[in-house]
Amino acid sequence: MADKAVVETIEAFLALNWEATPIIGTNTAGTAPTDGSPFLRVEYPFARSEQVTVGAPGQNLFREEGAFRVVVMVTRGSGDDQALTWASTIAALFRGKLIGAVETFAPTVFPGGLEGNGNFAGAAVVVPYTFDLFG
Repeated sequence: MADKAVVETIEAFLALNWEATPIIGTNTAGTAPTDGSPFLRVEYPFARSEQVTVGAPGQNLFREEGAFRVVVMVTRGSGDDQALTWASTIAALFRGKLIGAVETFAPTVFPGGLEGNGNFAGAAVVVPYTFDLFG
């Protein structure tokens, strides 16, 4: 799981820059809309931390490396075009950015997949990142 500061930073940035669909984040109650309308889900499947510097208590650098995933879900049967278009937009939104203390790199878009008992089809955007903190 990503550091709390990473989750808050990424989800706040996405909320400020995305209006096309509802966003289901880690701190958002709810599941897929029952009416079948499109939505995004943000996940943090991978993170690992390491101590980069040693010997300066309170000033040591710790680095988290990980990836977050934004899953774009659209109504099944509406075609892949909308999911892939939104996924490409999200990839561009996060590509090579410094968002607070979170640095993002080259996102990858993965098409396909069904969810919600087969009611939704979608695409995923995986964004690698680093996060530095001192302690």
